[in-house]
Amino acid sequence: MSAPDIVIVGGGPAGFSAARTINVFYPESKVTLIEEKSSIQIPCSIPSVIAGELPPEKNLYPLKKLSDFGIKIEFSRVEVLDVRNGKVFLENGKHLPYDKLILATGWMPRTLGIEGENLEGIHYISTNTEHVKKLSEETKNARKILLVGGGFIGIDLASEIKRLWKDKEIILVEAAKSLASGLFSQSIDEKLEEELVNLGVKVLKEATVERFEGKEKVERVVLSTGYAIDVDMVFVAIGFRPRVRLAQEAGIRLTDSGKIAVDEFLRTSADGVYAAGNCRAHRSAIDGKEIPAMLAFISAMDGRISGMNVGGEPTVKDP
Repeated sequence: MSAPDIVIVGGGPAGFSAARTINVFYPESKVTLIEEKSSIQIPCSIPSVIAGELPPEKNLYPLKKLSDFGIKIEFSRVEVLDVRNGKVFLENGKHLPYDKLILATGWMPRTLGIEGENLEGIHYISTNTEHVKKLSEETKNARKILLVGGGFIGIDLASEIKRLWKDKEIILVEAAKSLASGLFSQSIDEKLEEELVNLGVKVLKEATVERFEGKEKVERVVLSTGYAIDVDMVFVAIGFRPRVRLAQEAGIRLTDSGKIAVDEFLRTSADGVYAAGNCRAHRSAIDGKEIPAMLAFISAMDGRISGMNVGGEPTVKDP
């Protein structure tokens, strides 16, 4: 039996890890990784880059290094996935056949969907290097910054910016009663808030943004509490949505939450197609219920599992 042609869509933690795993365990396989952006920031360190503590060029995913291992890289957008004939069609006009395929298409930010959210100065997090550089420059010049969302990114951004620029006014707005998505105990949550307050961050919990105001650029934020805050810049970090357009249009089964459904070997409902990382549904090992798991180290683990399974008979199960 000849070595399979394997295509990976997505060059983030899952896709990168899958490519390297296949290369190590199935070196005879022909592997092509497709990624839209030629310069990707490592997600976990983006707050440090935005704050100016870490240069963006030192936070790059080393995708091009995969070429040194014989992995082909295509920097283009996948327009169509044809699971019936085993082909992907790219924006650059190319089409690639595959025997096995891994969807590692990642995430996109959740949006607020409220009045004024398209004003200049309102930003969502992206792994695109040029976008992150722009955010870093705007952060440097802003005096009053509002962070919407008290999850890990919001907390990290608030603390990183305040540590480097003590003169900046930082306000963190969280809809829930607790920070960090309610993942920790009350005592840890209180400690997190205490640390932020000690840094000089103003924390407003149980409050949501009702609208943004301004002419072309954001000037004011109106909260559900009736409180209005003048601002120079806004970061919105209220979570992520799985990027599943390709899977959905190809007829691959999704879960009720809109993520790609997989079995214990990370196989999707389409023959020869696997899914790994933030685009796929994760389930609890205890009760089998779907759980949130949009973390880089989990995506990297997914990449290893899918990479091990895609090159031969599936044997490695999702823990």
